[in-house]
Amino acid sequence: MTFQVSDFPSYPRKNGDGVMFSVSNAGEPVLCIISRVALEEITHRRHIKPNDVLACFRGASAAIHALALKKLQTRPESVSGCLRLWTDDLDDEPPISEPAAAPPSGNTQQPQPLTV
Repeated sequence: MTFQVSDFPSYPRKNGDGVMFSVSNAGEPVLCIISRVALEEITHRRHIKPNDVLACFRGASAAIHALALKKLQTRPESVSGCLRLWTDDLDDEPPISEPAAAPPSGNTQQPQPLTV
């Protein structure tokens, strides 16, 4: 399938069972689609209502774009066309709602259990 620049959405839009969006790679637009299941996984929401799909995408767009660019960097140059993001692509990614691990405070003592 050949894509033209006019095929690339300038904003995310629903596309069947996912969301179509584009990223820029070396100044060239790359058409991407994240599956609805992957969107549910990355946002930790289940059964996203059709009217909420784009809002969920926007809430996680930074993580989704970063994931697309990471996958694009590992894709062989001989492969072209639409980049699809599936739940398998999220296996190595930390959930977006998980806070970063706190640095050690220097206190190495373990809390003691309460005795009654």
